Amino acid sequence: MKLAVVAGLSLLALSSTAHAGGYVSVGIGPKASFGGELEGVYNSDGHNTGRIVVGKQFGIVGLEAGIGGYGFSGTTQDTLDVTDGRMYNAQLAVTVTMPLMTKLDGYLRGGVEKAWASGEYNPGIDVTGNGWLIGAGAAYRLGVQDAALWAELGHELVSYDHTNNPTREGSVNTLLVGIKVGFGK
Repeated sequence: MKLAVVAGLSLLALSSTAHAGGYVSVGIGPKASFGGELEGVYNSDGHNTGRIVVGKQFGIVGLEAGIGGYGFSGTTQDTLDVTDGRMYNAQLAVTVTMPLMTKLDGYLRGGVEKAWASGEYNPGIDVTGNGWLIGAGAAYRLGVQDAALWAELGHELVSYDHTNNPTREGSVNTLLVGIKVGFGK
């Protein structure tokens, strides 16, 4: 039975309409929303989100590496200093793409991230973190250079360590739209 499942998934991967080469993808979006312990500490009013990745597609499965980020404002817990900056995250992700219609694909994305902050905040505070990311989106294939326009809802589960402050765990939700352009085969 296991062999039949593996064989079926292999045939599905080989028959996919997803391109079989490398790609670059860039996306932007409105402010991120925070949940958990991050919700009362940070907000992203007046800030945007963004991501750039390079990837390689193997049938329906893709591997991606990239940098994402979002702006934030908040206060430190002990001194109530105002912080204003950007949180960046280095991402490694796996995507699974399935054709939905003639030029429309749906995809799921999941992976890990390492985060850090930069900007105008108390110099004694070092903010870093680790987390997981998941996302679901749709891509409209343009038919030129394996290009596609895409939109994605993302969800990150993160734990941020702050020097002089307790670790904070929570979630970050994003909405991104962008373009993906293929290269090589």
